[in-house]
Amino acid sequence: MENSNGNAAGGASFKDKARTAWSDVIGDSNPILKISGIIGAFLVVLIGFFGFFSVFNAVLSPLSYMLSIFYIIFGLVLLAVEAAPKWSLSELILHWAPFLGTLIGRGLMVSHHGAILSLRMAGPQSSTIGAQSFTPGERPQPTGFKARVKNIWGKVTEGDPVHIRILGSLAAIGILVVAILGCFNFANSVLNPLTYILTVFYLIFGIILCFVEILPSSGITGWFIERAAFLGTLYGRSLVYIYLGLLYIGGGSQSGASSWAYIVLGIYLVVIAIIFIITGWRVNSARASGSLPNSRV
Repeated sequence: MENSNGNAAGGASFKDKARTAWSDVIGDSNPILKISGIIGAFLVVLIGFFGFFSVFNAVLSPLSYMLSIFYIIFGLVLLAVEAAPKWSLSELILHWAPFLGTLIGRGLMVSHHGAILSLRMAGPQSSTIGAQSFTPGERPQPTGFKARVKNIWGKVTEGDPVHIRILGSLAAIGILVVAILGCFNFANSVLNPLTYILTVFYLIFGIILCFVEILPSSGITGWFIERAAFLGTLYGRSLVYIYLGLLYIGGGSQSGASSWAYIVLGIYLVVIAIIFIITGWRVNSARASGSLPNSRV
């Protein structure tokens, strides 16, 4: 009797723990949306692993192989946020990317990857984005047009290497221009709607990056940084550059003059990513030694 009662008590305890764990996962979210998010994140990880363990893919298509690594990372990030939102790892992720704590933010991220993966299954994709940014400072006090322009540029380069700001601004403008040109390709929206959807995503990314790069002191930039804190670091932006640069290079496999624009922009973004990593390491080393004041990168 005691053993049976003990087993019953143990069974009840297990059920309570399972119920509590499930309640932590669901929280205040709709169960259907939560389950759908977990399944979607798991599929992204699964597809990324398939590409990662494809040895032939690593030899014949190294760009696709590198993108598979990014897909694994993105999938694991989404899976942690969806399935274990109270874990310390999930809290760290949400600290650097608060937009993942919202349904809209996760929905946009899943939609973006869904469109990319669908294009990869159907054929060559078309465009991509990459860029960099930094954290907002205080708003300048304008005292005229010339003073306002001078103050804005002073805020852009404040505490950071000037060449980093120039390279980042050119990257953001390039992304925006290529995306705008892609949006005016209405034939593409009919013949290849997935590519057109990706172009819209790239347009949004380009606008965000232009604000962060060119107008770091604006309130809009502050709003972006609050929801994507990783954009305020050189290392975070370098990862964005590498990912989007690889997508642009991959999108350049299509025929036509526009393919060269994608390839050139993609190579430029990858090179900038490397420069950002090296500069970030040097800046952090100098800052740790006390020879350089804190900046916003």
